[in-house]
Amino acid sequence: MKIAVIEHFTSLPPGAAPADLVAQGRAMLEACAADLTRRPGIEVVIAGRDALSPRRFSPVSVSRWSAAGAC
Repeated sequence: MKIAVIEHFTSLPPGAAPADLVAQGRAMLEACAADLTRRPGIEVVIAGRDALSPRRFSPVSVSRWSAAGAC
């Protein structure tokens, strides 16, 4: 099963939200995706402005997570 996850503040254009809210939103989004992928048969699709940080994901608009982590 695929579950799409989006977080409001991380999906806004750069500078549109306070940096602390973007950081908190990113942390919640990553935690949610990690929790969901612990369930068997779940694939998480993260949609957003930059698909989270480039340190963990390629700079695309959608990232897919599986139980093994980001794909």
